[in-house]
Amino acid sequence: MKINSLPLALLAMLIFMSSAVQAAEIGRPLMTTYGAQKTNGHFQNWAFIQDQRGIMYVGNGFGVQEFDGSSWRMIVSPNRSFARSFAQDSSGRIYVGSGAELGYLETDDSEVKYVSLLNFIDEKERSFTTIASVQVTPEGIYFLAFEKLFRFRRTSSPISQDEKRDTWDVKVWSSQTSYRSAFWVDHNLYVSQIGSGLLKLQNDSLRLVPGSEQFKDDRIRFILPFPQLSHTHLVAAGRNGLFLWDGQTFEKFSTEADDVMRDAIIYDGVLLPDSCFAVSTLSEGFFILSSTGKIISHFTKDSGLISNTIQALYVDRQQNLWVGMDGGIAILEYHSPLSQFTTPTGIIPNSILRYDDQLYAACNYGVYVLDQDSEFRPVTLMSHSAEQVFQLYQVKKELFACMGSGIAAIKDKNAWLVYRDVTVTASCLYACWQDSSTILVGTSNGAIIFRQDARNPYQLDYVSRIAGLDEYVYTITEQEPGIFWLGTFDEGAIRIKAPDGDLTDAVIERFGPEHNLPAGTVMAYRAAGRLFFTTSEGVFRFDEQRQQFEPDPLFAKVNLGMNSAEGVIVGDSKGNIWANLGSETVIIKKNADGSYQLEKQTLSRFADEPVFSIYPEKDGTTWFGAVNRLLQYAPIDDREMIRPVASLIRKVVVPNDSTLFYGGKSAENSIKRLPFKLNELHFEYALPSFIYPDANEFQTKLEGFDRHWSEWSRENRRYYTNIPAGEYRFIVKARNINHQESESAVYAFTILRPWYSTLWAWVLYLMCGGGFIYLLVQMRTRQLRQRSRALEKIVQERTTEIQSQKNNVEQLSLIG
Repeated sequence: MKINSLPLALLAMLIFMSSAVQAAEIGRPLMTTYGAQKTNGHFQNWAFIQDQRGIMYVGNGFGVQEFDGSSWRMIVSPNRSFARSFAQDSSGRIYVGSGAELGYLETDDSEVKYVSLLNFIDEKERSFTTIASVQVTPEGIYFLAFEKLFRFRRTSSPISQDEKRDTWDVKVWSSQTSYRSAFWVDHNLYVSQIGSGLLKLQNDSLRLVPGSEQFKDDRIRFILPFPQLSHTHLVAAGRNGLFLWDGQTFEKFSTEADDVMRDAIIYDGVLLPDSCFAVSTLSEGFFILSSTGKIISHFTKDSGLISNTIQALYVDRQQNLWVGMDGGIAILEYHSPLSQFTTPTGIIPNSILRYDDQLYAACNYGVYVLDQDSEFRPVTLMSHSAEQVFQLYQVKKELFACMGSGIAAIKDKNAWLVYRDVTVTASCLYACWQDSSTILVGTSNGAIIFRQDARNPYQLDYVSRIAGLDEYVYTITEQEPGIFWLGTFDEGAIRIKAPDGDLTDAVIERFGPEHNLPAGTVMAYRAAGRLFFTTSEGVFRFDEQRQQFEPDPLFAKVNLGMNSAEGVIVGDSKGNIWANLGSETVIIKKNADGSYQLEKQTLSRFADEPVFSIYPEKDGTTWFGAVNRLLQYAPIDDREMIRPVASLIRKVVVPNDSTLFYGGKSAENSIKRLPFKLNELHFEYALPSFIYPDANEFQTKLEGFDRHWSEWSRENRRYYTNIPAGEYRFIVKARNINHQESESAVYAFTILRPWYSTLWAWVLYLMCGGGFIYLLVQMRTRQLRQRSRALEKIVQERTTEIQSQKNNVEQLSLIG
């Protein structure tokens, strides 16, 4: 079939857009990888989907893997086969296509389980190998196997109150050869069939789409919207490349990656938030292509991927790009304000500067420039080999570089030495305020004064050394016209005063421990109109009246690294201060009232990484020089930052007894009444935010037990023992690496009183107590009665005895 050429209007649009893309400096998104050993999964990963709670599911060789940002769980099918495809309906139910199996995920007894639909298929139709595609449509749920197409329609729900399951009616279309994939496009189902091309389901019959015969020996891998043209889709054939399809004709869509993709075989694709396309291959990683076909990025093992075999691409709700490949999974932070540009191995950018609209970096092995392909290329250094370059500095309209053996000028991506002295190292350069033609150069043995030649501005004329100065000068800044501060290696700070501008007759003052400045290396910087001095003990400021140094409170909460004295501090056009003191990189933002506020979270993505240079630009973009890469921060509107969904309680366990909750249904609907003996509980929780999920933090509180919220911590477990009887609510809230807080999750439960403190126990206690008292009274009464009888008997006996004695006396009287 003849392939039509693109319309003239479209060609013009593509050419215009291509030039715009080429002019941009586009870095690579930051990436987090998870190998199969970390996920405890199979090495192959086939598909992704995200549920309504934000949890990710991976079609893995062992089954469905669930990832909540903290832990990985495996959900197996009845036949324990691999999971190959997913789809989700409006209720949030996830349908799964597996090896010789199909079904959906359901929460049962608070645990997510695989529910098979195989029994609804007639036994004679159950012979199939792999469900390659699942499509949820208003017509029903379509499951496409290589051998058959199944459509499931609900007939009733549920069968019984006990089962709580739907019943289904199933229709089957058998393939004449072999089905390969299925797509739901513009309210129609399309199926790729080997030997035919692309088929459309109409009135329950599969009919060939005109013009698709060209794909009969290939497989349609994806059909995606093409936002730049209405009613047009981007169609990928595994070996034949990309096409634009308007529903009538297929037009070849040429790209810069065609030659590579033709041999590597296209496998999957996804439309990205910026209207670019990610296209994966089976042997050459994946490409990010513009709508013009230009290669924006090409990701391979050399870029940090685990493998070049990419089976799945997916964009989550935070606009991260998920990559499923042999050996593991990668998450690219596609919507992040941070991106990176890889430098040659071992390269460290010591200084960054934009000159003639191109970005230059002075590195430990020469000078590099960022080209139109967003790659760093070395600047050709004439008459001298590449060596360490410490600083780039623009004097008027000319660019100079301080090197290990002198000073070089740079023009048109070429460099040549304008001053050479192999006995010293030129470490820094500074043009004076009073006269920018007067240049002060710091070296490993003091400082040298130069004059920029008026007729040849690239020529620096040697004037003299500053007499009496032999320290290793690292940095130079100017407090006010004619007053300079020099930072030195291991020799404190130096102030040079030349109020009349004559540096040859300058006054030198040295500052050290006697001025409360820590001994050792000191760097002097001027940012936002203020002077700062980095030392081994932090950042200090100078009190002019007392002629003493003191810690600067702006940096009191900035973490120090091993080489804090060699930190970097710069200011931007808005009065903000950017700094790194050997550990975290921070912004000290200037408020409207002139005060400052420390802000760490924006750059916390590389908080543990050394940064050697910082370069803020007027448009708000800021560059950071790190080992083997240059980081770019391009701020985006806070309203564009997609906040994480609610935090989740994933597990509630009674140690050595049972699991009360397994993260399936909402924890708030799982109120438990626990006997007192189960008053020890362990909670696990997560935040399904996947922008470097290892940095997610949590706060917890057990209402009724804890008085205060816990401190923010990356720990996602909390343990409680000896919980008294009562009603409780365990609450967890979370925040991601950008300090965006999620909604809270709650698990409510009641610890019942022990049996011996219940009402019935107290009634029993009262009854027993009353009975005991009654028995005591009866016993006492009996004792008293017995004593009374005994007394009566004694009295009776005594009375009888007395009476007897009386009778005897009377008888004796009568006898006498």
